[in-house]
Amino acid sequence: MTKVLKKLSAAGMALILAFSVTACSGGDDSTAKKERSAKEILESNLKKSNDLKDVDMSVNMKYVVDTGTGDEDSEQSMDMSYDTQIADSGNDSMKMAMKAKVGISGVNVDMEAYYTDGYYYTNILNQKAKQAMDLSKIQEQMESSGDIQLPIDNYTDLKAKTDSDGNTVISYALSEDGLNEYILKFYEQLSSLSGSSSSVSSEDLEEIKVSSFTGTRTVNKDDYTVKDSIEYIMESAEGEEGKITVSMDIEYNNPGEKVSVTLPDDLSDYQESTTAGSSSSNLLQ
Repeated sequence: MTKVLKKLSAAGMALILAFSVTACSGGDDSTAKKERSAKEILESNLKKSNDLKDVDMSVNMKYVVDTGTGDEDSEQSMDMSYDTQIADSGNDSMKMAMKAKVGISGVNVDMEAYYTDGYYYTNILNQKAKQAMDLSKIQEQMESSGDIQLPIDNYTDLKAKTDSDGNTVISYALSEDGLNEYILKFYEQLSSLSGSSSSVSSEDLEEIKVSSFTGTRTVNKDDYTVKDSIEYIMESAEGEEGKITVSMDIEYNNPGEKVSVTLPDDLSDYQESTTAGSSSSNLLQ
């Protein structure tokens, strides 16, 4: 994979992790009971999401790398499905468990990831690694600078409709400048707090841009998110060939309720690594 695509891959994984970390983080509860605009509903939903400390979600994702050469081998895709449970987000007692299946060129790979006590654990092809990564401190530091969620003003083209289940479906796009700044800040926070020795620096990510980000969010009568569907495209800010397109469908199970996280008994067998968090992106290299 070319240098620019490696950078794009790192940016994509940083954005996916950003969605996981900020899916629940602690905040205020203020659902408005009145006729509201799409923006007002989304504002209430973001506050509700910020109030959640527990989340149980199922995700289907497609990750397409296009080298831009135009030949039959110019595209490489990765399909990924995973179930994730997070409890006590933003606290030192935070726990996470994820079981995933990754498909590359017709080959499926089972993957597991866990988080507890300041460590991120991965088990890929029975290679068990762990990396120091205090996600509660990442959230605390981002909250102190007001960056834990993308501000509402970065959501554009907002429209709302009611589906057959009585839920509200909000369609939107994200402004390019605000989103790229958010990704850069998140990656810098993540790298500094995890002690990551990634070969991709924040300066490298300045050469990357998210050129398109659109989505729909389905919220229930209590303004909790029940489903997200998003698609975003990353390209070189310098006009180099290559892009990555990511599409995700996320379903949230029993939003607003307490989640129980089950961790494996063998976490003590995982070996210390400074690159455990980058294992997923390595699959695309």
